[in-house]
Amino acid sequence: MIMTVRKNLPVRLIALSEMKSNIHSYRIVKVKNCYSNKFRTILIPSRLVYDKRKLIEVLLNNGLAADLDVKEMNEVFDEIKRTPNISVPLLIRPGFFEQKGELCYATGNGKIIGDYEGLSPRPYPETKSFKNDWHRKGRLVEWQDNVATAAIHSPQIMLSLCSSIAGFCTFYINIESGGFHIYGDSSKGKSTAVMVAASVYGGSEYVSDWNTTEAAFEELAESRNHSLVLLDELVMIDTSAKDSAQKRQKLVYALASGHGKARSGSYQSNKAEWRLTVVSNGESAMEQHALEGGQNRKNGEKARLVDVPADSGYGMGLFRTIPDDLSPSTYAESIIEACGLYHGIAGPLFVKKLLRKDKSVVTALLEERMQRFLNAMKVDGNNGLEKRIAKRFAFSFAAGSLAAKFKIFPFGDDVIMEAIAFCYMKAVSDGSVLNDFFSERLEFELKNATFQPCYENLDSNDLNDKNVIEYEFKNKKDDSKIKVLAVKASFFKENLLVSYDLAISILKKQGKLLPDASGKATRQINHKGRNLKRRYCLIM
Repeated sequence: MIMTVRKNLPVRLIALSEMKSNIHSYRIVKVKNCYSNKFRTILIPSRLVYDKRKLIEVLLNNGLAADLDVKEMNEVFDEIKRTPNISVPLLIRPGFFEQKGELCYATGNGKIIGDYEGLSPRPYPETKSFKNDWHRKGRLVEWQDNVATAAIHSPQIMLSLCSSIAGFCTFYINIESGGFHIYGDSSKGKSTAVMVAASVYGGSEYVSDWNTTEAAFEELAESRNHSLVLLDELVMIDTSAKDSAQKRQKLVYALASGHGKARSGSYQSNKAEWRLTVVSNGESAMEQHALEGGQNRKNGEKARLVDVPADSGYGMGLFRTIPDDLSPSTYAESIIEACGLYHGIAGPLFVKKLLRKDKSVVTALLEERMQRFLNAMKVDGNNGLEKRIAKRFAFSFAAGSLAAKFKIFPFGDDVIMEAIAFCYMKAVSDGSVLNDFFSERLEFELKNATFQPCYENLDSNDLNDKNVIEYEFKNKKDDSKIKVLAVKASFFKENLLVSYDLAISILKKQGKLLPDASGKATRQINHKGRNLKRRYCLIM
C-alpha cells in the first residue's frame, strides 16, 4: 500500500511492529541524518510516543538536526504518533521462519534470505540473539579451492565442514541438537577443523569457547539457532577438575535440550530456544574430562556430543594426505590463513538453495541420505545408543551430500561417505563412545566362565553347550600361551548391544579378539583330539 508522506519532514513513520506475546511494540521510523544527509531506519519503542524528552533524545542520537523549531518538532511528534496499516514482524532469534506463507531465513546479522512481500522483518531490539558475526569475504570458487578442498585430505575436517552445513538442516529433520568433540594434543591440528567449519558463516569471530556462564551459553545457543555452535579449547572451562566436569555436563545437556531456563521477566521476557549442531575441540576427550572430574559419562551425553580422535593415524595429525611439498603444520597454517581470506559465502548460498525447494522435498532428500549411511555402516536398528551415535554421523553425511548436490562443496558423495565413515569407526573403535557393547548376561557369563580344569571330564557335546569356556592357544612364534574366553557363536551374537560388524571391528582394533590364521572372527577349539564348534575367542 502506498502511504502519503509529508514532504521535507526529517522523520517518517514507515510501519508498526506486529504485536506478539511477550514482546513490546515498536515503530519503524526513518530519520534524516543531518551529518550524512541520508535517511536511516530505526526502531523506536511505542511507549516513548508521549515521552517527548526521551523521544527527542533517541532522534538526536540517530542524527536528527537539533535546530528544528517548535512547529517542526510538533510535526515530527504527530508523524510518529500516526497509526499506519502496515506492520513488520520482529524476530526473536535467527533461523528459518515463515513470512506470509513464504519460508525465509534470518542470519546472525539480521539479514533476511528468501522471497517475501512487504517490508523486511527485523530483529527485535531487545533480543540478544543477533550477534552480527556473520561476515562475507571472497567468492565461492575461492573458498572451494582454498578452504573446502582441505576436507579431501582430512576426515575430521570433512566431518566439521559437513556438521557446519548440517546446522541449517536441523530445521528439516527431527534430530536433537548435538555434534562432535574432536580431541587430541595441540600438534594434531584440531583447531584447523574448527576454523574450516567457521568459514561457512564467517571468520574467527564466529568461534566461541567453553569458559562462559550458563546464561551466556544459552544466549549463544539461541544466536546459533538453525546453524552451528563452535567451542574451542575444552580445557578452559574451569580451573577445578570436578567443577569443570560438572559444568561441561550441564552445558552439553543444555545445548541438546533445545531451550534455556525460564528466567525473570526483567532479565529475559522470552525463553531461549534453538535447534543446532555443535563442533568442539580440546586436548582431552569428553570421556577423559569426565573421569578426571570424578564423573562417569552417561549414554545420553555420549550420543549428544560424540568424542572423535583428531589423530587420523597416518603420522600427520588429522591429515591422511597432504598436497605435495608441504608439511602437515605448514598445510594447516595455510588452511587457517585461507579461512581468514575466504569465508561467509557457503552458508548463505546453501540456505538460498534450500529455500528454492519445498520443505518436504528437503526432508526426504536428507532422510534418504541418512539411511544410506546407516545401511553402509550396517547399524543395528534395535540398539538405542549405537543408532543415536550413528545417526549423528549420518546427519552430517546427509547435509554434506546435499551441499555437494547443490554444488556448494567441490567434491562428491563418495568422498564425503568415506571420510564420515572413517570418523565414525575411529570414534567407536579408538574412543570410549561404545565401550559397553556386551549385554549384562554376556558380561556375567564372561565373569563366570567354565575354567579348563573343570571340564576335563566333559565330552564334546557338553562343552559345545557351554556359553563361555576358558581355553589356551599356543603362540607359534614364541611358543607362549594365549589365554582366551571362548564364547559360543550364537550366544555371542544374541548378546551384543551394537551391530555385529561394529562389535567385531572394535574388538579387533582394540586387540581383544583373537581371529584365526585366515582372519576369520571365530576359531576352532580342540578337546581331547576332537574339534568343537567354532567360537569367538576374547583375549583374557
